[in-house]
Amino acid sequence: MKRLIAALAMLVCAESSPAAMSAPSASRRAGEVMADAAARNGVHARRDGAPADTPYDLRDTLSALDPAAVPVWAARADVDRAFSELREARFLFEDASPAFARRSSWLYPDDGCFARAALAADNLARWGFAPVAKVFSFGELRVDTANSPNGFVEWWYHVAPIVRLDDGALLVLDPAIQPEGPMALADWLGKQAADVTALRLTICAAAAYTPDDACRTVPAANVVAAMNDQRRFLRREWQRQVDLGRDPAQVLGEAPLWGR
Repeated sequence: MKRLIAALAMLVCAESSPAAMSAPSASRRAGEVMADAAARNGVHARRDGAPADTPYDLRDTLSALDPAAVPVWAARADVDRAFSELREARFLFEDASPAFARRSSWLYPDDGCFARAALAADNLARWGFAPVAKVFSFGELRVDTANSPNGFVEWWYHVAPIVRLDDGALLVLDPAIQPEGPMALADWLGKQAADVTALRLTICAAAAYTPDDACRTVPAANVVAAMNDQRRFLRREWQRQVDLGRDPAQVLGEAPLWGR
């Protein structure tokens, strides 16, 4: 009940605040390379000595990744519980169905990872879990999925929460790619590209929202912007279930696909 009340309060804030500028789309057009998709979305590497503290500027190879930037969690059981709670939480509402509580748009993987990741990080913090970081991946990304009529989606970047265990294991919380549970970082990347060495990554603070935000020195997370962005994708997610021959009231309600 407390979580539902908090969600309703967040909705009121989102409704009463001016609409935030939409984040850069993560979707990549057919045949489009990462750099062109970034430029199309107004994201450019900093030049001429300008500060280079964005996920896009700081991207590097997997082998160069510094795991110390990822907060440590005490136990794998805590990560599993956090994943389950963020996957199942129905805390969002949209104008078309104001009485139907929705999860984040896990079943519309085409776009909106930035909003899903931001709300996941915010929810976990409000629910009392340990802090998370975010991992951004960049490249000609392609993920096979049953949640697209094409059988796959293509991105130029993707982002999700990431945590670290005492033994150094890095775990990504991303139900849009794998709803069954957290994924090892290498496995998460392997879902996005056959050759993970071709990808570029950045670990950022949890409040970093888009590829051209500050990565490490960031202000408080803008939850209102994430709520506004996420609500746009809820409408697309509903229609996607119709297009796939599913009953959206069921799969987005009491009978999610991963519970079958």
